[in-house]
Amino acid sequence: MADLLDLIARLERAEGPDRELDCQIAVAVDGFYELPPKWEGGPVGYGYTDAEGTPIHPGHGGDQLVRRYTSSIDAAVSLAERVLPGFGISIETHPVYGDWWYASVFGRIPMTIANAHKQTGPLAICLAVLRALDQKGSSNG
Repeated sequence: MADLLDLIARLERAEGPDRELDCQIAVAVDGFYELPPKWEGGPVGYGYTDAEGTPIHPGHGGDQLVRRYTSSIDAAVSLAERVLPGFGISIETHPVYGDWWYASVFGRIPMTIANAHKQTGPLAICLAVLRALDQKGSSNG
């Protein structure tokens, strides 16, 4: 869980969308893997294997297949749905935190609840999801 804890710490420090964080989240929890650059000095690529077992790789390398978890509420919510099936998520602006967003992830028994507050909705969702995964992993092992 060390990599997940490092990723949680990076999200806690994040103040806005971060494409590098998107890629690290994709590799850590959303089934993506790194691909070597297609040419010397080129970008690292990110691919995944689809439901039929076919490897999906970007044509020119890079991060174009990775969803924008830290900048899109839709991408962050779809991440939660994929990695925590059966869990619920709530998101709101919260008066205690001023203009910050507050996200909660909750599950069935045994109840897993993870909360986060951040400057943006997508960051709050991502942080709550990773905290829930950490709690869920800790309770399973």
